[in-house]
Amino acid sequence: LLSFAKAAGVSSELEVSGPGASEVELRRLVSSDSQLLFAFNHGQTPAQATISLRLPWPVGQAKNLDDDRILETQEKEGRTILRETLAGGQVLVVRLQGR
Repeated sequence: LLSFAKAAGVSSELEVSGPGASEVELRRLVSSDSQLLFAFNHGQTPAQATISLRLPWPVGQAKNLDDDRILETQEKEGRTILRETLAGGQVLVVRLQGR
């Protein structure tokens, strides 16, 4: 089904790419003004993850809930992009809030 969707030009709302990111799984919880993004690195080695997601609003803040660090985001072609290195076995939880 994924191959048919890609061939038809349908893109996923969540995508991850980058060195070592083949074993990174993304999930999210959605509300009207914020989202929680979970990134699970199932691999044993670090992953330099570039995460791209479509949101219904511009991001006002992206906060790593593990260490309260504010993450830098970019807007590109209607998608929000964030980059983070995940250690092997690490779980990243980010709260994305709209402006």
